[in-house]
Amino acid sequence: MKVVFLAAHAPVAKGGGLERLMKKMCPPLGFLYLESFTKKYFSEHVEFIISDNLDLLLLQDENIPHIIGISSVTENFNFAIDSARKIRNSIDNKIPIIIGGPHISALPHTLPKEFDIGVIGEGEITFTEILKVYQKNGSFPEKDLHDIAGICFHTEKGYVKINPLRIPVTNLDIIPSPNRRLIPPGSITHIITSRGCRFKCFFCSTPGIWKNYRVHSPSYVARELKDTYEILKNNHIIFFDDLFITDRERIKQISHKLSEEGLLGKLTFFGYGRTEIMDESLVKELKRMNMIEVSLGTQSGLNTFGRDDFSYHQRAIDLCNEYEIKISCSFMIGLPFETEEDLRKVYNFIDKNHDKLYSVQISPLRPFPGTPLWEYAKEKGLVKDNMEDWSRIQSFTLFFDFDIDSYIYLNDSMGFEIFKNFCSEFRSMLLNWKGKYENSNSP
Repeated sequence: MKVVFLAAHAPVAKGGGLERLMKKMCPPLGFLYLESFTKKYFSEHVEFIISDNLDLLLLQDENIPHIIGISSVTENFNFAIDSARKIRNSIDNKIPIIIGGPHISALPHTLPKEFDIGVIGEGEITFTEILKVYQKNGSFPEKDLHDIAGICFHTEKGYVKINPLRIPVTNLDIIPSPNRRLIPPGSITHIITSRGCRFKCFFCSTPGIWKNYRVHSPSYVARELKDTYEILKNNHIIFFDDLFITDRERIKQISHKLSEEGLLGKLTFFGYGRTEIMDESLVKELKRMNMIEVSLGTQSGLNTFGRDDFSYHQRAIDLCNEYEIKISCSFMIGLPFETEEDLRKVYNFIDKNHDKLYSVQISPLRPFPGTPLWEYAKEKGLVKDNMEDWSRIQSFTLFFDFDIDSYIYLNDSMGFEIFKNFCSEFRSMLLNWKGKYENSNSP
């Protein structure tokens, strides 16, 4: 059986910063987890072809697969639909196309006609059951699809059927680690040691996708780190968890296992966390582990639509500087009911800590499907479940690529022009920041 996996990345400017970031930051770990799980638990050999470029797949003659899977976040969902349509028009129209990823997981009732099946949430067991149906029938009879938890599909009567959700895997260690020999050379080396998040932020889709917060055991993590290092020969590794820096005792146990494997001190790490959980005992464990850089969200103290007093942020920044750990912080702007005073406080806080922060990310708030913020935006008539242009829901990972003219502004309490002026101020600040580090690295 042959399966093609296509990551739906919308086209970006050739040679631009976003293109370089995507090539490095987006090795397809989700597909690689499906590949490793299938290899271990599915009886038939499956040949997987993984790509992010439809034009390079050459889906003709002997290369035509039995199944095509596409994964997409919200902002690229139109591109996913266009890719499926192109596949339908260029090869056998009967080849089943399956869509997965955060977007369809949040809005399964909107399954486009271009896709036969949608995978909702965690996909390893679900996809294996999908393959079993195809193995048995050579197709996907509706009567067999009704028995697969965690999918949506088009019925013969013309409506979208949403099956009961699948219970998430409790013991993540049963999922084999990804085969990193399939990762392109030069990619950033990263590992995911948990799924979900302890927090339930009103703007974040993670709780809706992963449901419960679950972790791999420290032994599993250490083995995967060892295998990753031996395969990719890269001694700097990113913990790509939504929130790796959360449990001091777990970090301590991982460090202990790394020591047993002879890796403690050989590898350096980067991880994500939140400012309010950073205390001195945790920072000491991060230093012992050889964490050389952290990126912290500053959501601490945010109520449903509020702003905090920055004390947690300052403590985290000071501690990381004391222990010589590079610290980057992400600041969210564009909140409902945000005021000029709020934004000025953010600007002044960043400016005050200019010499202590390694980098800063300014993140304009955006409503994602499956979040309370999405429902808030729907009530205001700013978004809808069947939007025509999903590219408006951009993640804005790089603030310099932020298109303010297409931004969905959620704040009735402050004029949009004021917000735009602040964005210009933040942009100028970040340009000076960029120059600071470019100059420091000059010969």
